[in-house]
Amino acid sequence: MARPGRLEFFPHTNMLIEFSERHKEIRIYVPEPGGNMVSYTCSHQGPNHVLFFTPTRGHSQIAGNIGRRTNSQHNVLRFELETGVATLLLPNGGHRTYLGPRLIDYRDKGLGKLFYLLEAEKFPSGHIQSYTYDQKTKHLRKIESTNPSGNKVYASIDVSVGGGGQDGPLGIELTTSDMKKLSYRAIRHENREYIEALTNSCRPHETYRFVTGRKGIGLRLASIDVAG
Repeated sequence: MARPGRLEFFPHTNMLIEFSERHKEIRIYVPEPGGNMVSYTCSHQGPNHVLFFTPTRGHSQIAGNIGRRTNSQHNVLRFELETGVATLLLPNGGHRTYLGPRLIDYRDKGLGKLFYLLEAEKFPSGHIQSYTYDQKTKHLRKIESTNPSGNKVYASIDVSVGGGGQDGPLGIELTTSDMKKLSYRAIRHENREYIEALTNSCRPHETYRFVTGRKGIGLRLASIDVAG
């Protein structure tokens, strides 16, 4: 989820689309939950303004245990232009649904690049994980795990985000439905955020200390202090 240095919180909640006047030249980038980036190109156009995308061979990152049901190269992305719904079909039988602007024509030169956000994941078991965002900042606010019908909540995580950019040091706090807390405090160096401290209600407090690296590589982790 996160590591000392660059922040990587739920990377698969963001989908980036680079539009083009030709649907074959549209590029879509979707991170996997582990952080590996998968690039997609249009394979064909269906009826009712629906485009289908498959992973770009040789331009995607693959890691972990690779099998028929886990290999992201078997993913298929279905993008409905008029509804703004993109559904990533996974080889294990699950899928992820992303929402973004409704589009009349992908050839509109003013589109450029757009981000779509993950609304829900459906797992092979049928269970659903839904995501809620702040309407203004688009920051992730809540994650809920429910039964297949969505009428029973098994667990949830509330996400609070403060600072970042010109608003000062970034701070993130996660609170689970059983009231466990996990918070991160970051520092900023050369337009990058680095985790400086981690506080967990179930483990000792951790502080990360950095030193300046060579020009262009940012900060380097020097030590980790653990306090009870």
